[in-house]
Formats: sequence, structure tokens, C-alpha cells
Amino acid sequence: MITPEFRALTNNSTEGGFVQRIPTTTRPASVDESGDPTANAAVFAAADNAVVVTPFGKDANNDAFDIRVYGWSRSSGDLWYPTMLIEFTCTLTNVLPGVAGANVVADEIFADEVVPDVTNTGTDNYELISPKSDIGVAKVIVDHFGSELIELQFDLDSASAANALYRFV
Repeated sequence: MITPEFRALTNNSTEGGFVQRIPTTTRPASVDESGDPTANAAVFAAADNAVVVTPFGKDANNDAFDIRVYGWSRSSGDLWYPTMLIEFTCTLTNVLPGVAGANVVADEIFADEVVPDVTNTGTDNYELISPKSDIGVAKVIVDHFGSELIELQFDLDSASAANALYRFV
């Protein structure tokens, strides 16, 4: 059964860099602040075999941001450890805006291009849908290798805010 895509963050991220993830005994959780969205990151329970990420953000045509996808696994001793699955750059297009009242609203625009950062990609098990040229919405599908949690981190380049829709397949 195909499910709808969910908004990763209520409040778009304005983070200007990635935060290194390290093993922890504390279950990873989302940071979704409205007052200071600089550290916003989405963490959600994994399902199925892969996560579909549909990036969107705010600013102007051809502005960009990066997304890192982590898979979190837990040992029997409650040690949570991250696996960096993929990092990719998203380029926004102003001809594919959201819609008022939807989970991507009218002042947010979709990415039409995604490009993997091959120096920071932990797996080759991903697929890009990257139509470019303002003709369609871009997506990344990445195998999460049985991770219990998925985390999306955002790093602004020229865009003013970043976010994504997600679902599992």
C-alpha cells in the first residue's frame, strides 16, 4: 500500500551546517523549533525497505541546500549508533510552488534537481529522480538497511530555509 508523503518538519530548518552524529544511549529525537530553527532536524521511525525524500525550501529559483540522511540502529544494550546513508544537494525551482493549505504551502518551492555528494555517500543503494529544467519535482529514494530510525539533517547553501516530505516504500 502506498502512503502519502509527510512533512518532515513543521518549521523549516535554517541550519547553516551539518551536526556530526555520534553513538549515544539517548534515543535520537527531532528538533523542530519555531523560534530558533537553526538546529532543526527530523527523526522518525523507519518502515519498509527504503525512504523517499522529496526536498522543498524557500527562496528563489536555483537556490540550493543539502540534506543528509542518517539511519539509526540500536544494539541490545540500548546503544544508538548512526549510519550516514547519503548526502545530496537540492536545487529549488520557482515554477513548482506549494499550495495554500497543503503540507507544502504557497511560499515554499520544490527542488527540481538533486545531486549526490559522492564523497559523503555511505551507500550506492539509492535512486535519484532529478528532472531539472523546471519540469518536475525531484526525489531521492534510499535503502535504509533495516535502520530503526531515519534522520534528515539540513544545511543551507543559498536557500533561506529547507525541509522535505518523506514516506517509506
